[in-house]
Amino acid sequence: MLRVHTSIVSAAAITAVGEKMISVKWNETSKQTKREVAVLIPFENVSAVDAPECFRPLIECALFSAAQDKLKMFCEENPNSFELQDDFFNRDLLSEWFVSGNGSKWLGKKELEIAFTGSATWKRIASRPEFSNNKTYQAVANRFKETILKLSGKATVISPDDCDAILSKIEDSDLETQFGEFVVNRLETMKNRKQEKIDFDSL
Repeated sequence: MLRVHTSIVSAAAITAVGEKMISVKWNETSKQTKREVAVLIPFENVSAVDAPECFRPLIECALFSAAQDKLKMFCEENPNSFELQDDFFNRDLLSEWFVSGNGSKWLGKKELEIAFTGSATWKRIASRPEFSNNKTYQAVANRFKETILKLSGKATVISPDDCDAILSKIEDSDLETQFGEFVVNRLETMKNRKQEKIDFDSL
């Protein structure tokens, strides 16, 4: 069984070699109190030593994020439980959790990059011959990717016309994934947001 610690500092103090601490902090709005929990799990559960080196940090970030989401959800649903089954953070389960979007619906930049590079949309764009031999196409493709990744920023602003243009390039098969749902929700929110017009005539 895995112990759920109620102090991140205490858990960090007893973390052994080969272990990884998964910790989460959040505010319980109903009680106006802060909560923090931590669990020590085998390091290999959130490592990606078998992945290509260029993708390793992204995959490990996704696994760690999924572990945090699972831990928080468990503690919210079971506030008086302080033990978890040993396989609760099984690596395959963490991968499925992240891909299916069972945890947090918000994607950070690294998580969004993982999801986007694995999407049907990017595979279509990157598989075209122009991606290898046409610098103009490459520049547009990379600009599209950069714009997608900017959606992870909560202060990002994209014009309604550009939102429509981006949505038109998303493959239908991606719309049912966590990546697609996140992108569509972000773009629709931006389209419906009232943009303040600033009058500079007096300057």
